[in-house]
Amino acid sequence: MAEERTDVSIRIAQLSYGIHEFHLSSEPSDLGLDANFRHSVEIDATLEKGSRQLLLTAKVSTSGMFRCDRCTEEFEQPLTSKYMLVYMYSLDGPGADEQEDVRMITPETPSLVLTGDIRDTVMLSVPLKLLCRDDCRGLCPICGVDWNRQKCSCAREEADPRWDSLKKLLKN
Repeated sequence: MAEERTDVSIRIAQLSYGIHEFHLSSEPSDLGLDANFRHSVEIDATLEKGSRQLLLTAKVSTSGMFRCDRCTEEFEQPLTSKYMLVYMYSLDGPGADEQEDVRMITPETPSLVLTGDIRDTVMLSVPLKLLCRDDCRGLCPICGVDWNRQKCSCAREEADPRWDSLKKLLKN
């Protein structure tokens, strides 16, 4: 059986000119997000419709479960990000001349499908360095003790004395 997805979209057919606000919600699996994301994805969108273009501004919020890069403990990380897209009306429809933040649509386009853009925004909001907290001390490289929970009695090796002259430069 194929996986069924529900597209997150805003219906623009017969939408009057002006500013419109939308609140959308989606399950992470409907957006193609993995099991790290267990809470719904909330989207607050503002759409400004003009005669030749639409301006979409969206704030995307969710949270994910990750493993700390220093101590390997699992933690929940709230994620919030914003993005903006311009949809230009064109009789030719989508084309190769699209820019990163400009999409071409035809005047007959019934709705804007946001699923891919929301998924990308969530994935780009995940920090490169995943830390359970800013002051995480990590694990002892010798015995593996979590330094956030206890101290260990492992002997620390002194640095090679050949580096001493370089250490003096750091002090200056």
